[in-house]
Amino acid sequence: MEGSGRPEVDAPLPPSAAVQRTLEALRLRVKEYDMARAQDRLTIAVVRGACAGLAVRGGLHAVSYLAGRLMRSRRREQPSSGPTPVERLVETLRYGAFLGTFGGVYVSADELIAMLLGRSRTRGWRSLLAGLLAGPSILLTGPGSNHTSLAMYVFLRGLVLLVRCGNLPRGPAWRRRLLAPTRATHGDVALMCLAVTQLGYSWMVTPKTLPGAYIRFLNKHGGKPTYMYAAIREMMALQRRGEAHPPRPLTALRGTPHAGFRGVIPCSFLHEGETCSQATLAFAPEAYMRALPVYFPVYLIPALFVHRQRLLDPRVAPELWRRLVLGMLRSSAFLTLFCVLAWRSVCLVHNVAGRTTGPLFMLACGAGGLSLLAEKKSRRMDIALYCLSRGAESGLLNLQLADSALTRRLPRRLDVILFSVATAAILHCYSDHWGERRDVIRGTYLSVFDFILGNTGFQSAEVRHSPSNREMLGRINQSQPMQMVRSLSSHAFKRIRSSPRVDSSQLSLDFRGEGEDGEPESQSPGHEPGATRVDEEEVEG
Repeated sequence: MEGSGRPEVDAPLPPSAAVQRTLEALRLRVKEYDMARAQDRLTIAVVRGACAGLAVRGGLHAVSYLAGRLMRSRRREQPSSGPTPVERLVETLRYGAFLGTFGGVYVSADELIAMLLGRSRTRGWRSLLAGLLAGPSILLTGPGSNHTSLAMYVFLRGLVLLVRCGNLPRGPAWRRRLLAPTRATHGDVALMCLAVTQLGYSWMVTPKTLPGAYIRFLNKHGGKPTYMYAAIREMMALQRRGEAHPPRPLTALRGTPHAGFRGVIPCSFLHEGETCSQATLAFAPEAYMRALPVYFPVYLIPALFVHRQRLLDPRVAPELWRRLVLGMLRSSAFLTLFCVLAWRSVCLVHNVAGRTTGPLFMLACGAGGLSLLAEKKSRRMDIALYCLSRGAESGLLNLQLADSALTRRLPRRLDVILFSVATAAILHCYSDHWGERRDVIRGTYLSVFDFILGNTGFQSAEVRHSPSNREMLGRINQSQPMQMVRSLSSHAFKRIRSSPRVDSSQLSLDFRGEGEDGEPESQSPGHEPGATRVDEEEVEG
C-alpha cells in the first residue's frame, strides 16, 4: 500500500520463469566458454591415453612372447598353454580402449563441471568427481578380468598421496597432528614387515591365493627344492589337525634323500648336516647370484629409454653407468637380505617354539621386511606399497576361502570400486585447488598424467597440452633421426631414377648378380642389396 512506509518486496518468480532464467544463464556460460581449447584437450587426451595403453600392454606382451619363445628354443620344450597371439592382440586393444576412455571421460567431466558450475566454485572437488566417474572405464579390459591387485595398489597409492597432502605445511594444524604417525622415519619399513607377514603365510599355507608367477618367483628365490616347500606345508597341516608328531614319514619327502623324516622342525631337511648359521652363510652368495638377473633389466631398460644418448656421452656416461651399476647391486643386496632374514627367522622361531605352524611361519617371515633398509630411500615406499597390495589381495582371498561373513557382504566388482575411489583421490591431489598440491606426486607419475591429461593452465582452470599432438609431430619431423631418414630415402630414390633402364630379360640377372664362380648369389626373393644398406644405416641413426 502507498504511504505505509514498508519497503516493496519483489514477488517470487513463477517456476517457469525461474527455469527460463537458469537456462539462459547456462546458455550464456556455455557461449562464453573456451570450447575450442576443451575440444582439443579432449581429443589429445583420448589419443594419448589409447596410445599409452597400446604401448604399455603391447610392449609387455611382446617381451613376454619373445622371451618365452627364446627360453623354449633353448630348452627344446613344447609350447606352453599360454595366451595365443590373437588373445594378446585383443587384450592390447582392450587396454588401449580402457586408457583412451579413461582420459576422455575424465577430461569431459572436468570441463563440463567447470563450464556449468564455474571454475572457482568447483576448484576443491571438480577433479575428484571427474576421476570417480572415469574409474569404471577399467571394465573395458574385459568382462571376465579381475584387477583386485592393481586396484589395491592404486588405492594404496591414492591414500599415500592424500596423507602427503595432509602433511603439507599450509594445511591446518589439527590435521598435521592427526597424521603425525605417518611422518615416522621408517614407516615404509613397518608397512613392508606387515605386508611380508601376510605374503609369507599365503605362500606357504594357501598358495592358491597368490598368482602362479608370484609363487614361482618366491620358490626360486627361496633357494630350496619344491618338495621341501611341500613338506613344510604337510607339517603345518598335521599341526592344524592336532597331530604334534607325524604318525608316519612325510609323504612329500618320498623318493628324496630325506625320505623317512618324521620330525617337527624343518631344519633337519632344509639344511641337513649344517647349523642354521652355517646354512645362512652358505645361502647368501647363491641368493645374491639369483637376485642379479632380476634387477639387471629393471635398471637397464628404463635407462636405455630415458638416457639412451647420455649413456654414450663421454662427459656424463661414466657417472650414469656408475649409478646404474650401484643401484642394481644395491637392489640385489636387498632381495638377498630379504631371503636370508626370512629363512634365518624361520629356523629361529620354529626351534624356539618346538613345532611348525602357519602363524609361526607368518611371524618369522615378517622379519624379512627389515631388509628394506638396504634399499634406496626413494624406492622403499614403492616396494612396500606393491607388497602391501599383494598381501591385502591375498588376505581377502584367504577370507573367502574361510567363507567369512565379511567377504559375503563385499560387492561383486570390488576392484572397480577401489579403482574408482583411488583415481578420484589421485586426481584430486593432481588438479584440484588450482593444482597447488601437484608436488606430492612423484615426477615420473606426474609426467605421465601431464602427458595424457594436460600440463599447463592449472592456475586458471584452462588446462591444455603443450606441445599438442600436431606440435609434437612437427618436432619429431624436424629431429635429427627423421632428417637422416629423409636424406637416405631421397638419396635412394635419386639412385633408382638415375640408373639406366634395362629390359625385362636382363632384370632378373641384374637383381641376382653373380658370384666369384659365375654362379648367381643366393638372395631372398625381392631383396635388394641397396635396401639392406639403407636399413642398416637407419637403425644406426
